[in-house]
Amino acid sequence: MERYIVYNAENNDRTVVVLPALGERKEIYAHLAEQLPDFRFIAIYLPGHNQDDQPDVSIGAFVREIKRILNDLQIPAAHFAGNSIGAWICEAFYAEYPADVKSLTLLDGGYYFLADRGEDEGEITLPVIDSLEELEQAVDETVLAMDKLAESERQLFKDYLMNNFYLLDDSYIHHSRKQALDHLSKEVTATDYCLKQAADIPLILLLAEESMDEFSLEKMQPFKVAHPDADVKIIGSGYHFLPITNAADVAAAMRELLSPL
Repeated sequence: MERYIVYNAENNDRTVVVLPALGERKEIYAHLAEQLPDFRFIAIYLPGHNQDDQPDVSIGAFVREIKRILNDLQIPAAHFAGNSIGAWICEAFYAEYPADVKSLTLLDGGYYFLADRGEDEGEITLPVIDSLEELEQAVDETVLAMDKLAESERQLFKDYLMNNFYLLDDSYIHHSRKQALDHLSKEVTATDYCLKQAADIPLILLLAEESMDEFSLEKMQPFKVAHPDADVKIIGSGYHFLPITNAADVAAAMRELLSPL
């Protein structure tokens, strides 16, 4: 099973490594890659996702795996972007291999220590859905709740969410493993992977307007102080899964960051 997918493969001199949010698939970046055709995207599954059953699902092991992928593809350095937990993992990779990172794009994550929220969500529960009709209804309800989602993104997001499940013994099962989700969630809450000092590479933080709360606004300010050269933008009508809920504005912000580099 391939752990990554390459979009815009012909642009081998301009590479962006992209990491999805917890429980999401690498294909969440397909639409964003279309918006940035001048850049090669390497989208990598998180550990324990896409029915993957490797024994070590730690962030440290995943960081080393990303390094192996770059070595296999003969990429000495790349731009990095991550959504939600993917943003913290990008920072963990930068801390371990700073010379391999040309820039960082944090997509609604990576700008505060998750433990500061003080929320204990307990163990993650993955749904088991009994029929295609029930799955379609659940997806429709999820998308309809995002009332600011642009019509152009609505069907894309529906199709993407439908493919988060696979048929097994007459039921629809989520593609990721519960053990992996629990481990990754606990690890990113137990360990602060945020940048410990101002980055010496270009850095941008993109925040989803529709997913922001008072805590997010509060944490945005110390991030700006700690990283005075970073560009911080709020993506209007964007939800937490920024690569697919407002790809056009995310692409515009990333193009502004990456084009001069």
